Amino acid sequence: MKRLASALSLLLLVVSCNKSDSSMQSAKPVELNVLAWSEYIPPEIIDNFQEETHIKVNLDTVSSNEAMQAKLQAGATKYDVIQPSEYLVEQLVKMNRLAPLDMTNIPNFANILPEFRDQPFDPGNKFAVPYMSGVVGIVYNAEKIKTPIKGFKDVFKPEHAGRIIVVNDNRELVSWAMIVQGIPINDMTPENLAKVKPMLQEWVKLIKKYDSDSPKTDLQQGNVDIGIVWNGEAAIVIANDKRFKWVVPEEGTHRYIDNLAIHCRVGIGGIDGFMKLRIKSFAYCRNRFYAGSCQRILKSCGDATNAL
Repeated sequence: MKRLASALSLLLLVVSCNKSDSSMQSAKPVELNVLAWSEYIPPEIIDNFQEETHIKVNLDTVSSNEAMQAKLQAGATKYDVIQPSEYLVEQLVKMNRLAPLDMTNIPNFANILPEFRDQPFDPGNKFAVPYMSGVVGIVYNAEKIKTPIKGFKDVFKPEHAGRIIVVNDNRELVSWAMIVQGIPINDMTPENLAKVKPMLQEWVKLIKKYDSDSPKTDLQQGNVDIGIVWNGEAAIVIANDKRFKWVVPEEGTHRYIDNLAIHCRVGIGGIDGFMKLRIKSFAYCRNRFYAGSCQRILKSCGDATNAL
């Protein structure tokens, strides 16, 4: 699910998920295991961090929150820092899988725009720090698609069969059908899911491919003409090919917020010691452009420059 000139290098104090466990001794880790979205962290950011801290970074990637959750629930206990989106943060907190943060170790949190702080999924930012934000929208080849597309209902038409690529995210797909039918996307009740099921059954017949990693590739190669994708992917497509147009669906869409959080190591009860991630404006903006210009969450690329 999701970076150029001035930055985010985040390090958070790792605290025990089990406060009663006093047997763990504080120790600076030799390695940092990160589970992140694909194409989300530029290699040079990792290289700079390793050079500065002498801590090796092992990076694993996923293409959806569901894949991330599956890895964690399957007993993947090795991860220290993870990148869950808003709804997964909420679920992991309920499951006691995230360690609370000590904000005294993240002074540059003050540089994050107010509208991204204290969200309902993590009141007070007790467990997560916003990393990237954006929306899902529509990008299409206006040279091939003659009738302007304004929303989801315009995408899923019989004449577009086999010409559509969408993010590989079940929750997203269901939410689009709910929006089209005027159902609030957070009201995922059995009754509402039953209402949108017939529409979804017709939609999936028209989709050629599901891809959250790099839907831009098939769009740019001409394998498909319409994409419902992350805005960062769309920005890259449009920058490389002016035939494509970007549309925010007229029915509406939702803003995602991807976060950095500390994963509680199952079976250990927590991690003592620290990983320190700082919000440097250089690294943050580098990340944004690497991902394709996601919505910025810092007050400005310069705000964090002298904050350390």
